[in-house]
Amino acid sequence: GSLTSYLSRTYLTTNQQTDLIKQLAQAIEYLHYHGIVHRDLKPENILIDKKDMDLHIKIIDFGLSKMHCYTETMTEQCGTLLYLPPEILMHHKYTSKTDIWNFGLISYAILNGGIHPFAAELETKKLADKIISRKFTFEGIENKYKELLSACLQNECARADIRTVMKLIQRI
Repeated sequence: GSLTSYLSRTYLTTNQQTDLIKQLAQAIEYLHYHGIVHRDLKPENILIDKKDMDLHIKIIDFGLSKMHCYTETMTEQCGTLLYLPPEILMHHKYTSKTDIWNFGLISYAILNGGIHPFAAELETKKLADKIISRKFTFEGIENKYKELLSACLQNECARADIRTVMKLIQRI
């Protein structure tokens, strides 16, 4: 099933959380290496396959993805509101780092029992304002993950790229 349904019914150990985050980062690294930006990464677009005690992810739904040169910017307004990074909400040009924002949000949910950092806000305008201002807390998140999440949930110019994300994951 999807990561969303899996997180809603299963308790993950710290090792499982870390493993899923690493797998997701490796998948994004693979996509970006091959010039693909997903642009709609969210738990609903990640399938979980459980073999014995191991969990394996599979990214699905490439309907909004784009072949992309690393230095190229995009302008299309696409994605799911809860997962849109600030630059898309503000109608700015953006890069492949949009997938890193999504990675940060998904990782946050993996580490926090499926809870999205902005999910409590139901009103669209207030949700967009919270995302743009990046108003969220690290409540429920272990300290060893905070540097990684902080690097991913920055405004685009300060946001980590996938290489930096991989280095930060190695330190966890």
